Amino acid sequence: MGQPLTRAPVYFAAAQVRHNPIAALNDDARRTAIKERFRKLGYPDQREMQSSISVVVNAQNIELPSPRQLTCLNVARDWAVVIQNDRFWIQTTNYPEYSTFQERFMAALAELHAEVSLDYMESVSMRMLDAIVPDQKAGKTLADYLPPSLLGLDSWAQERNWQLEQQSAEHVFITAADNKVVLRCVRRPGEIGFPPDFIPLGMELLPRHKGIKSAHAVIDSDAGHEKREPLNMDAVGRYLISVKGDLSQCFKHIVTQEALRQWA
Repeated sequence: MGQPLTRAPVYFAAAQVRHNPIAALNDDARRTAIKERFRKLGYPDQREMQSSISVVVNAQNIELPSPRQLTCLNVARDWAVVIQNDRFWIQTTNYPEYSTFQERFMAALAELHAEVSLDYMESVSMRMLDAIVPDQKAGKTLADYLPPSLLGLDSWAQERNWQLEQQSAEHVFITAADNKVVLRCVRRPGEIGFPPDFIPLGMELLPRHKGIKSAHAVIDSDAGHEKREPLNMDAVGRYLISVKGDLSQCFKHIVTQEALRQWA
């Protein structure tokens, strides 16, 4: 993965395995057994969520089976395990170096596999959110951190004294390893937040990220490998290393060398 950045701007990271549907979350005894495993693993703050789904057929309201979600957080609420009927996540707002992240992900997935005996996997993916916040005291702007292709009409708008409300750019790639990489750059004034399609439940941002209330950009990068095959822990680890490598390459080629020096 290369030399990790000591002051990396990442404020959220998640890894996911999409797997065969499991019935364990709908059984009280099996759900309790899963919760106990993750309590012992260091995730004692546990929350259950069940969504209500209904459709109208021939003017009649029909209730569909409600999907369940189990979220297990550590005491500090900066790490979480999320278990759904067909996917498993680990999420963190306190991203360490990659080897530690993968170790925790694999340990948590192994606990679920030991309890429910997963049959197959369909994808392995990783998503990261990086907050690019200019050092205003040093007179820096986003142009010192990001290339013009991600800054849109900045210069043109500034000449007209226009105020930015929101700006986004998206790129989608398929790599030589057949991984799909989606890269988004979103800019907003104000506090750091999360994309509307991905809001973690109950997690706490680190103090240095909570305190950000100025204009910034968020690099939202997502890479995944899709292939249905029997669940194999070694293969999960290899795919995760591969997609993380893609994310690292994209990030280090998007941001400027000056930015990398500041975060080194």
